[in-house]
Amino acid sequence: MALCLLLSRWCLARRHSLVAVTIDHGFRADSALEARRVSAWLAARGIEHKTLRWSGLNPNSGLQAAARSARFALLIDHAASLDASGLFLAHHIQDQAETMAMRLARGSGLDGLAGIRPVQLYGRLSVMRPLLSVDPARLRAYCLAEAQIWVNDPSNHDRRFERVRIRQEATAIAGAGLNPQRLQRLAKVFGRLRDCSEKRLAAFLMAFGELDPRGFASLDLSAILGLPPPLRKKLLSGLPQSIGGLDYPPRLERMQRLFEWLDDGSGGRITLGGCLIWRGRDERLWIAREAPQ
Repeated sequence: MALCLLLSRWCLARRHSLVAVTIDHGFRADSALEARRVSAWLAARGIEHKTLRWSGLNPNSGLQAAARSARFALLIDHAASLDASGLFLAHHIQDQAETMAMRLARGSGLDGLAGIRPVQLYGRLSVMRPLLSVDPARLRAYCLAEAQIWVNDPSNHDRRFERVRIRQEATAIAGAGLNPQRLQRLAKVFGRLRDCSEKRLAAFLMAFGELDPRGFASLDLSAILGLPPPLRKKLLSGLPQSIGGLDYPPRLERMQRLFEWLDDGSGGRITLGGCLIWRGRDERLWIAREAPQ
């Protein structure tokens, strides 16, 4: 609600149009009523609102991750249908801190420790999170100052979910020196490292790679082997993820098998992330999406 009110003023001053979107996952009996309530609040302020409902099957496990993926896909598709140039999300500093804490606990690599990105590009659509450095207490205070109430999601207190458990242990985490502000600064440092590595790999692909929109890529094998190991890992996990259409890069143990195959120089081909990978006679490495079964 805070983001809606702030964006409404910003858009009005710049003569941009604004559409607010609520995703109703249908997990709770009151979710449709809550969406209608939000729509009424925004209508009273002259803000256009749309409710989108997820009609997918509710998974037995990984519920929050599935809901997050579905929510994001619905938002991206709806933004495209409106020919929008920007999609704004309301993640705040506590969301960033929780993400960082979870990734630290999992032993995430450099890219994972860059946290939530403030800006991402999906084609011509910019996905922006302008509140990423703002404390949620300030957002609640702003809503109160604007006489705007909001909906509290009961799932934010359900300890079945990892993020909720991290949130409820925030005081202990901050006591260990990892307060939200410090975790946000850490994310910015790793974010700069990620941006630097991505620029280097973009230049590498321009010089030594060929990407075909039909779903395959080829790269100079000797140039790949000459990359520093962290960049080689990022390249050879990112390409299969993109070509194979995965939400996440291949698992570390699968990547290790690929590196061993590259180092021993054996022939044949291997599969990774829904892709086939093989050495060509032209001393190039080929990556193509597997044919559907």
